[in-house]
Amino acid sequence: MTYKEEQADPRGPRDMAMRSARMALMLLGLIWTAPAQGPGGQHEAYFPPPSSPSHVPNRGREFTNILRQLRKGSGPDRLEVRSELMGRVDYYLAEMLPELKAGKGNHFVQRQVCLVLMQVGDDRASRALQDLVLGGKRGARGLAGLALGRLHDPSAVKALRHLMDDSDPRSKLMAYLALGRIGGAAATKILLKRLRDGPPTREREALALALGLTGSADVGVPLRRLLRQNKDGLRRAAAIAAGYLAQDLAAPLLIPRAVRRTEEDKQVRVIALRGIARMSADPDAFAALSKWRPEQISDADEEAAWVFALAALGGERVLGSLKQWWETSPREEVRSACAAATILVGGRKAGELAAFMQKDNKDRVVRASLLATVAHAQRNGEAPAFMVWSTNSDEKIRRIALCGDVYRYGEGARKRLELYLDPEFKDDVRKLALQLLKELDGDEAATRRICRARLQRLLDEEGLAPSWNLNLSANKHIYRVLDLENAIIRRGAGLSGNPDRGTGAAALSPTQEEEDLRRHLDRFPYLDLRRAVEMPDTWTSSF
Repeated sequence: MTYKEEQADPRGPRDMAMRSARMALMLLGLIWTAPAQGPGGQHEAYFPPPSSPSHVPNRGREFTNILRQLRKGSGPDRLEVRSELMGRVDYYLAEMLPELKAGKGNHFVQRQVCLVLMQVGDDRASRALQDLVLGGKRGARGLAGLALGRLHDPSAVKALRHLMDDSDPRSKLMAYLALGRIGGAAATKILLKRLRDGPPTREREALALALGLTGSADVGVPLRRLLRQNKDGLRRAAAIAAGYLAQDLAAPLLIPRAVRRTEEDKQVRVIALRGIARMSADPDAFAALSKWRPEQISDADEEAAWVFALAALGGERVLGSLKQWWETSPREEVRSACAAATILVGGRKAGELAAFMQKDNKDRVVRASLLATVAHAQRNGEAPAFMVWSTNSDEKIRRIALCGDVYRYGEGARKRLELYLDPEFKDDVRKLALQLLKELDGDEAATRRICRARLQRLLDEEGLAPSWNLNLSANKHIYRVLDLENAIIRRGAGLSGNPDRGTGAAALSPTQEEEDLRRHLDRFPYLDLRRAVEMPDTWTSSF
């Protein structure tokens, strides 16, 4: 069916486009900063909060079919079903809440519902989740706790305090993380007291993360002590936590750690620099950091982290250094960081420098500079031409060109999208152009926001979003704390051809609960606490 034939379809493209739009938002991760409030949840900035669902006779039967798919599906299949369900939480909430009743609901179903609510969130589920924390079965209790942390509901502190003494070690750690997300004086006091009790190292790592998430001014001294510990995991957790504090509290903790060349664990320095990159311009902090900038850095990731940190603190004064860094560095990771760092600086001069860096001969650097150009154009009201990039040999660059066109111009990009349907363009260009046309038919504003999400996700995946990089470190550390690092890999299988291959696999393979949680967090990270994102949400009139 051609695009024009689909336009004539009596069902209309609007429903199809909006379903696609909602699913795209679910699958593209957390790129907006507002916490879940009410039934609109995380996506309230993209779609208005829905009204209470009307009575639908067949809704219970539909939900039963969804549960049947969850029971029969493999780990990846269950993830896809949950993703679909996340897009319709408000519709099915009346059927989901009874499943959470402690002692009555099915344990497997409770875990699946908790995973859905853990990411989307809905205030109406708070009481049911608290009851499950207090009386549910092992596994479901911890997931219910994580979901309560997502709701930011202070009334859940009492239930989570109870979960801190759970017989399941993983549920304890989940309680700490949830209390950190809720924050407030009561949660901070409970976490500090538990840290003073001297729990095991793994618990102290979780407590360090949780204390940072509270953002409280009372956690600075404990985090400073943890940064001096001789265990790498504790120092990493403390550095991550410090990055979430207010700038005046974080800078004195992170700058000394970032410049400490005697630090044995390189990742501690990288994490500290990622925390600094979230800060705003500060001449004093910039002077303190740049004074200790090493002349040579052996690791590409650490050097890229230095680029972002200096750009965040220095503002326009670093543009000359960014250009020189880009011209002299043999590392494409560093040159890509220089291009993306111009977004942190902002302004027309930074936009001109990003456009200049499109001359680079490496696709990765061109992608970074093109993404930066899109962001600058949206902020500065500029009108770049994207069509020239639609025939590039790199698929991601072609994707940036089409999504950037719609993000910047909205309906003004329609004629160019119709041109992309010509067979002379590559298959991926034609397919994406058709999808964008359908979405524009449904809702122009939503389509532009979805394209913003897609572009931001590309920045995140390339490691070029300072707003995300610290969250990336935090989520990886959550895997470590919750012992989920190998929750998908079948451990103990041995080498191919070994006669003992597979003998230890059954005993060491992850449980279904571990696999579901790891797969879910891979797609929907628990932490995405951003003050802002690189792609601006300013909308100009269509061209």
